Amino acid sequence: MTSKFALRSPIKQPSKLLLLGAAILISGGAIAYLNFVQRAPRSLSPAGTQLVPQTALATMSVTTDELTWTKLRQFGTPDTQQQFDAALSAWKDRLTGTGYSFKRDIKPWIGDRVTLAVLSPEPSANSAGNSAGPSEQNQGVATAVQNLVLIVPIADALKAKALLAEGKEDLGSDQQRTYRGVNTQTVQTQAGETFETAVLGTNWLLLATTADALDQTIDTYKGGRSLLDIAGYRKAATRAESPQPPGKNFAQLYLNLPAATQVLAVPPTDAAAAPDVPQRGSILPLQDSQGIVANAVIESEGIRFQGTSWLSPKKDLAYSDLSNSAEAMPRRLPSDTLMMMSGSNLQRVWQSFSEGNSSPPFLPTPQTLKAGLLTQTGLDLDEDVMPWAAGEFAIGLLPPPAQDSETPDQPAVPAVESAPLLFMVQTNDRKLAESAWAQLDDVMASRYRYQVETRQFDGGSVTQWISPFQGVKFSHGWLPGNVVFFAVGEGAAAAISPSPSRSLAEAPLFQTLNDPATTPNNGHFYIDLTQINALESNMFPLSQLSSVGTTAAIQAIGLTSTVADRTMDYDLYVKLVKGSKPEPL
Repeated sequence: MTSKFALRSPIKQPSKLLLLGAAILISGGAIAYLNFVQRAPRSLSPAGTQLVPQTALATMSVTTDELTWTKLRQFGTPDTQQQFDAALSAWKDRLTGTGYSFKRDIKPWIGDRVTLAVLSPEPSANSAGNSAGPSEQNQGVATAVQNLVLIVPIADALKAKALLAEGKEDLGSDQQRTYRGVNTQTVQTQAGETFETAVLGTNWLLLATTADALDQTIDTYKGGRSLLDIAGYRKAATRAESPQPPGKNFAQLYLNLPAATQVLAVPPTDAAAAPDVPQRGSILPLQDSQGIVANAVIESEGIRFQGTSWLSPKKDLAYSDLSNSAEAMPRRLPSDTLMMMSGSNLQRVWQSFSEGNSSPPFLPTPQTLKAGLLTQTGLDLDEDVMPWAAGEFAIGLLPPPAQDSETPDQPAVPAVESAPLLFMVQTNDRKLAESAWAQLDDVMASRYRYQVETRQFDGGSVTQWISPFQGVKFSHGWLPGNVVFFAVGEGAAAAISPSPSRSLAEAPLFQTLNDPATTPNNGHFYIDLTQINALESNMFPLSQLSSVGTTAAIQAIGLTSTVADRTMDYDLYVKLVKGSKPEPL
């Protein structure tokens, strides 16, 4: 009988190694397996990326270092830790149930990283293009999600070969075929699940969910174009990678943005119909990016993702109209800010939103904003506001103030209002901005009967619109440095004028989430989920995260972007609950 798995010489027995890999790949087991086998990376290009087809939608290369995995397991609430460890233990039991031990049988020969790739469907599966109907689009998405290949490097061929010589119980039946000179197997496990396996030379073990995924990987091995041939990928991978102490560098992620967009059949926007017009200004300007690469690093309080996106060399695009000048706004917001988004140029952000990109979740759509402002005030956002709003800006949500209300018949009780909204922008034309605000003051006084009161302070002013019905409170004004603000809610203006008693930039949480190395930068996003989830649901305009499940472990998120001519760097920190020290599985 001819060997189905030969490293250097035929072995006259079924491929136990392939069957073992098969058992842990199927039914979504690939991700669990990647989480289970960890070892520290030793190179900038994760092992296996040279075998991933250039058209792949996404990849995830994960370390096989157990120490790194133990550090990751320390995060989470007691419930999420228990759920996570239960899932890992289930897969461990699945391994030991086949007669194999990870430490004894697999660890001695496996490489430092394993790579899971999501491959694009066969051309025929997506030939309808944008004309495909919803059912065809969904079929293409399903095909892509199921078209997976796991690339496992063999670091010690002799030890891997020795494993095959052991008489383990067979895990299932298999069928063989040859594709471009490579012996492949269709393996059916005892549970009736089927997948494809192959060994490339003495270096690689392939485990795939479909024959198409396996064949695409073999084509790449035989000389086809891989991820490393994509213009910009190598540079982005190098920029995203940074030297880390042992036990910190967890994974590298890649997303092929054009291919993913096509497979997902995203309806084209006006901007997509004019591909030479870049969508710019947002803190995440990925519309015209060729791809994004990010490294996941385990920090003391969570996981940091350091990534880089790059523009396609086939388009005459650049980020030349963006700048790394968004440094001041975190110093103008108070330290207890619940959420903020800042950027270097409000005009560009508005242009991006109004041309079809999505708005932040806490704002109405651009069309709603434009129509609402025009109807209520007579001001046109494009003509009356944006011409003087070309500077650094910030949108922030502050904690709701607690006030005492008292009546003759009732003792004082705390009355809590909703979270105030604050908007600030550094104007490039103060005279034009003052004219617009004067028009707004007149509209509020004459049309809505608001009382308009202004107080001056050194370097600025605060104007209040006082409702005759004591409803929602509005204010606007000027801060030093030609910064104009608008606030909705009680106490927002007082918190920032002339400056906060303690700024967000000085808050320990903000400093944890924002690496000082990312200064100067193009903008921030920050959200304190611990404080938001502690509020009553009617105090905050966003839905609180669930108190159960994976999201319960997230405390805060910070994102900073930095722009270059044709690349955008991102630093994303997810702060997690620190749980008890994990016990051995």
